[in-house]
Parts: sequence; C-alpha cells; structure tokens
Amino acid sequence: MRRSRAFVLIEIIVALTILALLAAIAIPVYSTVQQQATDKSYWAQAGTLTQAASSSYAVNGCYPADAAANTMPANLGPYVGGPWPSGYHYHAWSSATGGSVGSGSTAAYIGVTATNLPGGDVPPNTVWIVQGQSVPTC
Repeated sequence: MRRSRAFVLIEIIVALTILALLAAIAIPVYSTVQQQATDKSYWAQAGTLTQAASSSYAVNGCYPADAAANTMPANLGPYVGGPWPSGYHYHAWSSATGGSVGSGSTAAYIGVTATNLPGGDVPPNTVWIVQGQSVPTC
C-alpha cells in the first residue's frame, strides 16, 4: 500500500489554530508597547520644552509669562529651536488651581502640559519646572 507524504487536513487546521492563538496573544501586547512608547515620547518632548524654559530663565533671569495652548511663550523661541509643538501648553500660574500670570509678575508654578495629542491618550499631567515658589515672569 502506498502512503501519501502530504499534510492531511487535520494537521493544517491544528497548525492554523496555533498560529491564530499566537497572533491573538502578540497583537494586544504589541499595541500596548507601542502606546507606551508614544506616551513616553510625548512626555520626553514636554521635558525638552521645560528645559528650554529653564535655559531662558538662566539667561534672562525670568520665566516666560503664561501662554495659550499650542502657542509659543514670549522669548522662548530661541531655546525651543523651532515652532512650538502642537498639543503642548506652557503654564505660568500664581496658584496650583489656576490664575495665569502675565509678564512682569511672579508665578508660583511653571510647567508644560501634554494634552490632546494625536495618536495618544495622554493624561493632562504637567511636567513641572517650579512648584510652590515665587519666580519672576517676563
């Protein structure tokens, strides 16, 4: 009797089932890792923007005044090295609950928030430069 060397249907079904299970495990893990990397890049950008504000303070002796979301704070352009990135908000507040600070005043809180960024669900937390101490704004 001659024996066939080809795969039988049941072997193919078992192999496809194993591949489907592996894909079902790998795809969600990949999505989670990708989202975490995206979120970390957003926070790294916020950290870079806070370093620009600190550099401005070191040179000018004051932090920029509060600016609207997606807007470059005054005098910060040379330290950012390009346009202000969309999805970031520079803050200069007089208290932890709000109270924007204008030029020539003092702020108790300086920071950058990453919000409403495309492709990521970044919570509206702030990367703080100064918290709870009075600093001049210009």
